[in-house]
Amino acid sequence: MVAANGLGGDPGFDRKGFTYGLALAMKRNLKITIAGPSFNKAFFNQHLWMFNYPKLNLVFDTPNSKLLELYHSHDIFIHPTMLEAGHPNLTMVEAAAAGLPIISDWEHNTDFHGAWRAPRNIFEMNKGLQDIIQNWESYREKIKITSQELSWFNRSKEIIEIYKRFI
Repeated sequence: MVAANGLGGDPGFDRKGFTYGLALAMKRNLKITIAGPSFNKAFFNQHLWMFNYPKLNLVFDTPNSKLLELYHSHDIFIHPTMLEAGHPNLTMVEAAAAGLPIISDWEHNTDFHGAWRAPRNIFEMNKGLQDIIQNWESYREKIKITSQELSWFNRSKEIIEIYKRFI
């Protein structure tokens, strides 16, 4: 998981779904890494129970080069966010570019092949995790194609075409 959590001045508000991601890891007895800015320390200080899970790895203020290494050292990206400005968001596209199958929810007008759409529901997320584990290579290939389709280059071309239609 990679995110800056909190909402509207409340650093303890779980907008990005850290508790859902951790609960999924705990249910399956898996390692989990949550990365983001130092601001997230305030979130974890309000959710001290999370520190009881020995397979939780917290990473703060990771430079982009190290963040890329972090993506490439993991197998699945979990993003049970409840509120985003634009979908798919940047962390999902970055995870896809690293070839990581994704468990997340996003606007219904956007296709994101190689990802499992799951609401913030541990049971649905667990179904997605099981499906991804069983079909990991297929998800990985689909997510690589999706990342190419959503590249900045292709997005820029689409924006230029929209601009041309209205000018």
